[in-house]
Amino acid sequence: MAALKKDNAKLEQAFSEIIQAFIALEEQLEKKYSDDDEAYSSAMVETIESVLDSILEEGDITTTNIAQMLAVFTEALEEIDPNAFEDLVNDDDDDDDYDLDDEELEEYNEDDDDEDDDEDDR
Repeated sequence: MAALKKDNAKLEQAFSEIIQAFIALEEQLEKKYSDDDEAYSSAMVETIESVLDSILEEGDITTTNIAQMLAVFTEALEEIDPNAFEDLVNDDDDDDDYDLDDEELEEYNEDDDDEDDDEDDR
């Protein structure tokens, strides 16, 4: 039991340090690439990829170890906050998506029905 508590404390400290370092990196890159979202994203990915490559070169950790940790981390975060990932939206994927409230959706459907009726009258 004592070993488990010790491991939990290590994980808590390590995750805290990783998150703080990640936030600091985000802030630096946001300043550097404030006008270029694509350059910011590329720099972020390249930095993380470089860090992962360094860790993997040591040989004690595999990509599977990292993937397992991220999967468990993701599941645990979703348990704590089911909406945690909703704000992470890729702008490129949303170009054709529209957010309509119920009233707007109803108006849209009514307009569409009116067009169908006009076609039937012809």
